Amino acid sequence: MNRTVTLYDEDAYRRSFTATVLDCRPGRDDYEIILDQTVFFPQQGGQVSDRGRLGEAFISDVQISDGIIIHHADKPLEPGSKVEGEIDWQRRFELMQNHTGEHILSGIICHACGCRNVGFRLAEDNCTVDYDLPLTSQQLEEAERMANQVIWENREVLVSCPSEEQLKNLDYRSKKELEGKIRIVEIPGVDVCACCAPHLKHTGEAGLLKIISAEKHKNGVRLYILSGQRAFRALKESQEVTDQLVHELSTPREKLPQRVEALSLLAERLSRELSAVKVQLLVRQIADEPSDPVLFFCRDVLEKDIREVINGFLAEHPEKTCGGFCGSDEEGYRLVLASARHDMKKLAAALRERLGFQGGGSSQMIQGNIRAERSGIEETVRKLMNEEDNTL
Repeated sequence: MNRTVTLYDEDAYRRSFTATVLDCRPGRDDYEIILDQTVFFPQQGGQVSDRGRLGEAFISDVQISDGIIIHHADKPLEPGSKVEGEIDWQRRFELMQNHTGEHILSGIICHACGCRNVGFRLAEDNCTVDYDLPLTSQQLEEAERMANQVIWENREVLVSCPSEEQLKNLDYRSKKELEGKIRIVEIPGVDVCACCAPHLKHTGEAGLLKIISAEKHKNGVRLYILSGQRAFRALKESQEVTDQLVHELSTPREKLPQRVEALSLLAERLSRELSAVKVQLLVRQIADEPSDPVLFFCRDVLEKDIREVINGFLAEHPEKTCGGFCGSDEEGYRLVLASARHDMKKLAAALRERLGFQGGGSSQMIQGNIRAERSGIEETVRKLMNEEDNTL
């Protein structure tokens, strides 16, 4: 079968076309359609595919293999028939904005910081770029500023397929070794890169580029970036959150960081005080408990505080077993059980078998999770303790 003619290479702004259906076969959950030519860009080079329609069929995904482009459709099409196709242009344009924005930023970073772009993924709602060296916040801030300057200068984006001889003298970026015809996307003075995807004609169409976040990735860094309409929506959402905080906290926008920090410190202090009160209440609750084992149930108590209550109780009553359960019958319980007299590992094995306990610990203390009703937990633990007592 002949390779599909890639009309998107000829004109990235073309939205509709007419093609002949060469083949239509059942797929796993859809129909796989092959055309003689297409405007649909297939998933490749780290970028998701176009979506749209072929006649009455919706195209949800497009893949490429050995030059054959497969359109995944929700309806079959008759082989040999002519079909009108149209891509989701809004989605395509957003992808072009973000891919061209990435080229601008990567060209600047790789040139200025001496690193390589070793990973790229343009997905439905985000764009990530990986570099092989760590980058400082100052470097990223300057790169972002320079990238937006290039966008606002509205430089032309050039696309070409140089000959082998021309390629030998061309210094271009590529994340892997390439063979055959190589398509070059150039932004004069900024970047020259091998790329198969549709791009903007001018950088100004990207509108805006924003580095959303950066994280360590292997020996380098991974950036999350947005351009164009995606960046606009993200900044709008951020502004809405800020406006809400200004209103709720009755604080001027410029003083929000200090206000949030003060509230965070207050919340941390109140949390410590509340934890101390909960510990005191639990200590009083079990102080004179005559039974053995001593079991208490609670809500919204930290595991470390439960351990503190148990350790304090056992220091006063080393001959007893003590256990704390935090949670509810509906959600399950986080438990801590301790004893200096009983083998807690043996108890854990029995609880695992009878109540599906998940966790571990030492011979003196176990902790983990259990999904059972309170009555069943109490009955089972007391029964196991009694059985062990009778064997001593």
